[in-house]
Amino acid sequence: MATPTEFSVPPIEAADLARLLEEEARRTPEIEFPTSDVQQSYQWLCEIEHDRFPPSQVDKLRRNITQPEYWECEARHLKDALSEHIWQNALRKYDMDEMPSTDGWRGVITFYTRLLKQHGLSSKQVRECRLSIKTQTYWQPEAKLLREVSALQETQMVEKHLAKKARRARQSKPTTRSVPAGKVSARITRPKASDSIGARVAKRRGGVGAKARQV
Repeated sequence: MATPTEFSVPPIEAADLARLLEEEARRTPEIEFPTSDVQQSYQWLCEIEHDRFPPSQVDKLRRNITQPEYWECEARHLKDALSEHIWQNALRKYDMDEMPSTDGWRGVITFYTRLLKQHGLSSKQVRECRLSIKTQTYWQPEAKLLREVSALQETQMVEKHLAKKARRARQSKPTTRSVPAGKVSARITRPKASDSIGARVAKRRGGVGAKARQV
């Protein structure tokens, strides 16, 4: 039997070809190319160059940089580093890194208040710094406490005013004195002065007439 030497491939329909291409595209991941928004890592370039110079020489060379933004960025970064270092020291001093407590946080506040005053801030400026807090949950318990105390003070003032008013009313009311019964009867039965004198005169006259008769 003779072996065929030619093969005939039936043509592929356009619809089948499109379907095969779509399936292949789904199986092949899309290559993502970098866009223009990607920034150059200058920090990585500096790390490479730092290996070629000692640190002291790098600090000496970078003094030639005249952009203020460069030095401002470093200054603010050091400020944040110092603030974090002071913060951690305060937490360790008052054992706040292990078990935070109300007294511990009060101690941290006292620590920072003293530190701010050492750097030239007055008590008024420190108070104004506290008043500039924008967190509303911070002000909630303080507002509740002060409102309760104000209401209590107002109630006490009203009660004090009413008591003072009642006391004045009692003092201005006229009072009548009661006289004991014995004094009243004595005053009624006591003879008048004129009656006593007449009785004494009559008694004397009677005595004089008696003596005359005897003579």
